[in-house]
Amino acid sequence: MLTRELMGYAALWVLWGNTLLVALAAGKQAFALLARANALRAGRVYGRVVGPEPIAEVCVDQIGRQGAGSSPSVVWHDQTYRSRILGGAIEIEGKGVARVAAADAIVWVDPAQVLEAARCPDSATFNQVHQAARKVKGHARTIVAEVPAGAFVSVRGELRGEGESLEIVLAEPAALFAIDPLRFAGEKSRIVLAYFIPGIILGAAICTIVALHEPVFDSLVSKLGALAAFVFFLLVLPAGTAVRDWLREPHERIVRGKWVAPKPAVNASLADNASRSGAVE
Repeated sequence: MLTRELMGYAALWVLWGNTLLVALAAGKQAFALLARANALRAGRVYGRVVGPEPIAEVCVDQIGRQGAGSSPSVVWHDQTYRSRILGGAIEIEGKGVARVAAADAIVWVDPAQVLEAARCPDSATFNQVHQAARKVKGHARTIVAEVPAGAFVSVRGELRGEGESLEIVLAEPAALFAIDPLRFAGEKSRIVLAYFIPGIILGAAICTIVALHEPVFDSLVSKLGALAAFVFFLLVLPAGTAVRDWLREPHERIVRGKWVAPKPAVNASLADNASRSGAVE
C-alpha cells in the first residue's frame, strides 16, 4: 500500500536523481568546453587585422514569426549557425603582414557582439519585418557579426614565407579568435563548477532537510519542505537547459530573441507648444 511517507521518500529520490543528473551534465559540458578551448588554443598566430574589409564573420540564420499578445511583436527562431574566415591580411609584430586565405572556420567573437547585431535597428525596419512575419513562411534573416579591420586576433595555423610572400597556412580545424578562447571557457566553466553545481546540490539538500522534519510529511514544516522540493524539481530542469545553452561555443551560440514594436517617440517641443496653446485659449 502506498502510504504518504513512502510516496514522499520516493519523490525525494526522484528529486535527487534529477538534481545529480543536471549537475553531472553541466559539469561534463563545462570540462568539455575547457578541453575544446585548450585544444584550439595550440598553434596560434597573433596579430592585428589590416585592410578595409572584415577578415571573418559569424552568421546566424533565423526565421521570424508574429508573436502573441496585444503588442505587435516578432519572435525569432534560430535555424543554422555558420562562421568563416573571409580572407585578408594580419600584421604580425616583428614579422610583417601575412595573408590568410578564405575558408570555413570556427570563429569566436564576443557573444555580446552577436546580440548587438540581432537588435531591431528602428521602427521602420520593425514594421517591414512584422508584415512579413505574419505570413505562413515567416521572415528569414541572417545575423552577421564581423571581425573588422583593426581588431586583434589569433589564427590557428603556421606562419610561412617571408616579406611579401608571408602567409598563414591554416591548421585543421581552421579557427580564428577575436577573444581569448581559454579565458572565455575558463570564466564560464568556473561559474558552473564553483556556483551552479554546488548551488543546486545545496538547494536540494535544504529542501530535503526541511521535508524530513519530524513528524515527517505530517508537520507543517515538513509539508512546506515537500512543497519547496516540488518547486525546486520544476526549476532545476530548465536551469540545467539554460546552462547547457550558455556553455555553447560562441560560433554556435543560441540567439533567438524577440522584437517588440517600438513606442512612438513624442516630440517634446510640439507637445510643449500644444500645451501652451491650450492654456492661452
